[in-house]
Amino acid sequence: MPHSILGLGFSDWVAIFTLFGIGFAWLRGVIKDSARKATDDEIKELSQRLVQFTYDIKDLQNSINQLKRVTTRLGKLEESHSDLVERVIRLEEHIK
Repeated sequence: MPHSILGLGFSDWVAIFTLFGIGFAWLRGVIKDSARKATDDEIKELSQRLVQFTYDIKDLQNSINQLKRVTTRLGKLEESHSDLVERVIRLEEHIK
């Protein structure tokens, strides 16, 4: 009498484990694909946000550079104004 477990022979058990293995592999593939799709969508969204963030940073950097130029120009204008005020005061003193 051949060896059997629960009334099933070796070849029957191989077939059962094979079916379970195929089912497990299919389930694993389904879960993996759904996780990949969800992750791909998130990665695309993050990529778009990163591109927009890069554009925003460049705009901010341009604005800061423009502000620096305006500040420098304003400083020069203040110096010119101070110089002109001093010259007007000296002219008024000279006229008196």
